[in-house]
Amino acid sequence: MTGGGGDVATRIREAQEALLRRGAEVVFAELPLQQPSAMALCDELETDGFFFCGFKPRDPQTEDKLLLQKLMVPLDPALVQLASNFAHELLDYIAAERTRVSAGLR
Repeated sequence: MTGGGGDVATRIREAQEALLRRGAEVVFAELPLQQPSAMALCDELETDGFFFCGFKPRDPQTEDKLLLQKLMVPLDPALVQLASNFAHELLDYIAAERTRVSAGLR
């Protein structure tokens, strides 16, 4: 990653376009939270329609990662079946983030 996340954002955009040309319906990005530019990169990717979808805690070989996704197809969160109240709360948060990003809000 670089200072403002620009170089990485450009590479992610290029990879996204390649995936979309192949028919991908969703694109994921994992941002290593230990990198100083992760926040700027997250902001930049949100302008492209990526939104929060989870957190991947580190294991001994990796860093903590913020998970973002960009959906190219509709998704109705009400159809997702979950087993716990916390999972429902997390899904509600993710749906709200998707709405916020789609509306261009900060």
